[in-house]
Amino acid sequence: LVLCGLLSYFKVLYRSFRFHHSTTMSSFASPTSGTRDSTTGDSTSTSVTKKSDVPSLNEEFTTAITTIDSDPNRALTLLTSVALKVSNLSLFSKSEELTDISTNSLRYLLLPFYLAKSTTGISEMNPHKRLKNITNATSLYYQYLTQCLTYGSIISSEDVTFVQNLVDSKGSSEIPTILVDRDSKIRRFKEQKQAETTINNLQNMLARRGELGVESDDMFEGNDAETIMRELYVEEMKRSAVEAIEEIGNAGR
Repeated sequence: LVLCGLLSYFKVLYRSFRFHHSTTMSSFASPTSGTRDSTTGDSTSTSVTKKSDVPSLNEEFTTAITTIDSDPNRALTLLTSVALKVSNLSLFSKSEELTDISTNSLRYLLLPFYLAKSTTGISEMNPHKRLKNITNATSLYYQYLTQCLTYGSIISSEDVTFVQNLVDSKGSSEIPTILVDRDSKIRRFKEQKQAETTINNLQNMLARRGELGVESDDMFEGNDAETIMRELYVEEMKRSAVEAIEEIGNAGR
């Protein structure tokens, strides 16, 4: 009954464009009836979204994140649709570690971050509505950081304790010193740039495989395609975690 209520809520949310993001994202780790394929992470329950929808889900997510800067309203619509489908598929569990999540599902851990980014990208002249967008986005950034802490290996060792304290102090009117500390900001900036460099290198590796027609399972330059894709998604999560920290700091000023 709880699941049916959640799914009905998502449908109403999507149709009316009333984006209550925290409710949407909190359902990601909620268990549903049925079982999950240990290889693909797909749900075998009789949910609205079926296995055959996964390729289109991937395309929808890619379209959404590539249109955030040019059309954040459309991106937000698409991302909310993706969030609904991911919830229906029950791709994630609170008991999982990062290594337990299939490579195909890994990128959807970025949903809270991209929902937040598209929300803040919306041009809003009404001060009240603008403030509401910032509040919703900040809440999603907090959720993303909490998720990163849960799965581990994403937040840098220097920031783990700080991020945990930041999450625990959510709602406080005081800005943690480390958010504005110059040395800390420089270190996070370097971390973000390093992640971006790694991401570019991995994308180039995938491009070379495509140009040469290398099969996904074949080894090339020491890796198969899935290994590269998995590292790419993890690096994107690391970069996004640093950005989420900075955005929370900006919202508190």
